[in-house]
Amino acid sequence: MRVQTDSVNEPFDINSGARLNLGSTAKLRTVITYLQIVTDLHDRYASLSVADLKRVQPDPQDALTRWALDYLIKTPDHSLQAMLDAAVERKYSASAGETFYTGGGAQTFTNFESSDNSQILTVHRAFQHSVNLVFVRLMRDIVRYEMIQTSGPTTQWLDDPAARQMYLSRFADQESRVYVKRFYTKYHGKTPDQALAVMLHSVHKSPPKIATVLRSVAPNGAQGWFDTQMREQLKGTPAQWLTDDDLAKLYTKYAMDRFNLNDRGYISRVHPLELWLVNYLREHPDATLDQVQDASHDVRVSTYSWLFKTRYHATQDRRIKRMIELHAYAAIGKSWQALGYPFANLTPSYAAAIGASGDRPAALAQLIGVIANGGDKVPTESIAQLDFAKDTPYETHFVRATVPPQAQLSPQIVNVVHGMLSDVVQGGTAKRLADGMTFPDGKTLPVYGKTGTGDQRFEVWAKGGRLIESRKVNRSATFVFIMGDRFYGTLTAYVHEPYAAHYDFTSAMSVQLLKSLAPVLQPLVEQPKAPAAPGGGAGVKQS
Repeated sequence: MRVQTDSVNEPFDINSGARLNLGSTAKLRTVITYLQIVTDLHDRYASLSVADLKRVQPDPQDALTRWALDYLIKTPDHSLQAMLDAAVERKYSASAGETFYTGGGAQTFTNFESSDNSQILTVHRAFQHSVNLVFVRLMRDIVRYEMIQTSGPTTQWLDDPAARQMYLSRFADQESRVYVKRFYTKYHGKTPDQALAVMLHSVHKSPPKIATVLRSVAPNGAQGWFDTQMREQLKGTPAQWLTDDDLAKLYTKYAMDRFNLNDRGYISRVHPLELWLVNYLREHPDATLDQVQDASHDVRVSTYSWLFKTRYHATQDRRIKRMIELHAYAAIGKSWQALGYPFANLTPSYAAAIGASGDRPAALAQLIGVIANGGDKVPTESIAQLDFAKDTPYETHFVRATVPPQAQLSPQIVNVVHGMLSDVVQGGTAKRLADGMTFPDGKTLPVYGKTGTGDQRFEVWAKGGRLIESRKVNRSATFVFIMGDRFYGTLTAYVHEPYAAHYDFTSAMSVQLLKSLAPVLQPLVEQPKAPAAPGGGAGVKQS
């Protein structure tokens, strides 16, 4: 599908130019990452004796290493294929009743079918029927494994005072920079009066709060200016009849030098860095973001001074784990990128396993192509040959250079994934093609693949958990497939707001659409297989 953009004359290719929520197709990337970890564990431990395996003490948070050791101790067959086959038969709860602490906060997830909530399923069966909560829990195990691989055991970063100080300092610096950037974007370019009006709009109309904001943002403002602002803000409230003497006392009591920045933030219920920034921009209206970040260094440090106090030990642990978790997601992202994932970063949440990080249809075609090619990556090409100045003395021919295949996945991983993709079609979410792709001439090709339904929503929640706004941003239905032994690709249906609100289709539509395309695809299927270039393989065929 190609869409003509308004700003440029070149067409926009949604297959390779967008970041789409393609739903459960992310489970394919997740299960491959899982099998790669199991392969690493096999390489590390399979050759050890039972006595040596029993002496290994994995981190209590590392469920994957604990399982690998237990499997190798109890199972005589230490071959990689047997261990990978066993790995996808590990069971997880599909319950939606748990709150997960990931992505910097508490998150809950749902299954597409509520009947799955009471199930305990293997990874294999959850992949076949696209059960979200199994993959959320699988991603949690993957993240915890990578946290230990990238940063060492939990005792190393929770029990070492020096390490705690380092991670807390790094967290405070990174998070404070995020807040400064957010407030800079909110207020930069506004006049002092406009910035003050924006801030006061969300401040509760009480004399201490308004006075604290005024004395923090404009500490040198005259008493007369202060009185005018106070009366304007308190108009229509019980405090609107404050006398001049009352205002003079407020002016003195809430002066900037009477309270530190954190206390002023507490009194006004405005973020301390927001108070600081609006005051700084009054004096430096042309400051760039980088200049503001540099100027705010000491303020940012003092704003987070509370975090370093020993009574906040549990809060510190959560912040440190968040920092370590980000390292883990970076490691997972690299493994996805090695298999064609087109973005620099994953969304740091367990929801990445069910599509929250987005993907591209073309990138999924590249991934399924690696599986179709037995684990080898071969180039995707649009042009095989270019001829210039034909029948002239300057006639020139350019031919595609041969690129040898690059091994991306082991044959053992490919065997497991291929079987799981087959089961998705034979008895799972793509069973409309269980009998294969049947063409008008009666020829049938087997089809294997993974479905995904993306339902991206924008929601705004009020305090107390009340939903105050919800809208459907987009909806997508994707089927990434292998057809026969020559063809593979993706087929995606996609609709954006405001039209998305009118659609509730699922990935079953994409499966049916591929099935309906049999007459159109038959001429392609009937073409003789082109001779493979040295080291070549099958090519990508995309819809």
